[in-house]
Amino acid sequence: MGNQATTQQDSTLTVDQSITQLESHTHLQKLETPTGWTVYSNEETLCSWMLTPSHHPAYPSLVQRSIITDDDTNIKVEMEILCEAEPVECDRLRLTFEELNEEMALQFNAMTAD
Repeated sequence: MGNQATTQQDSTLTVDQSITQLESHTHLQKLETPTGWTVYSNEETLCSWMLTPSHHPAYPSLVQRSIITDDDTNIKVEMEILCEAEPVECDRLRLTFEELNEEMALQFNAMTAD
């Protein structure tokens, strides 16, 4: 993760190192979900980082999502994943989030089309 906790991940960091870096940024909001996910968010940059709960098959993994607008003013979700679990679980996590990102982008674009 970059030093400013923006939308760039530093792939040389481990999940634990990335979490330590996120924890050092006071402008990020931290939320614990009822299902055990830890979410760090930056409302200014529309970027969030989600740590898998310890009971998740892809633990430990950190998913970074950024909401951006492309050249045509369409909203899309970009994602990077830092996954230290078994490759098959990392692939499942990526596929799940790719589906969620697509749904999220469709919802945002439908709201802005009104």
